[in-house]
Amino acid sequence: MLEKNKKRPIEIREKISLTMKGRKLSENHKKNISEANKGRLFSEEHKKKISESKKGNKACLGRKCSEETKRKMREIMKGENNPRWKGGKYRNSQGYIEVRTENGYTKEHRLVMEKYLGRKLDRWEFIHHKNGIKTDNRIENLEIVINKAHFGQIRCPYCQKDFLIK
Repeated sequence: MLEKNKKRPIEIREKISLTMKGRKLSENHKKNISEANKGRLFSEEHKKKISESKKGNKACLGRKCSEETKRKMREIMKGENNPRWKGGKYRNSQGYIEVRTENGYTKEHRLVMEKYLGRKLDRWEFIHHKNGIKTDNRIENLEIVINKAHFGQIRCPYCQKDFLIK
């Protein structure tokens, strides 16, 4: 084992640097590195590199990126290419599931009912969850409600199916 004060040859230091690249360090390992670097004098250039790497765009990892490169990186990381992509679905603040479509996000229960009816829903047509669970978008659990002021049963003018209005 090397004594603490002796430096390793540059080739070995570069090999160690390459093998550690991208690895997560344990707290104990970070503490050991910190202890080893105490009292060490860094050049102004090295201090500047360390400072630059800790701020700004993390995607460039301390290197300066042009605005064009940043724009390209944002484009590449959109939608399905992003590692945090969840299939274009999310739960909104009201508890409904929203699905990404060409026109933005749409509530999933409306898409399910549109597919079942074979047509687009009008603005004044609302979808009611029979069991009250907003994420249960099975067709058996959905019904069209025209207006909450109306009660009874209606017939859809397009598909001639009967629906209960609450």
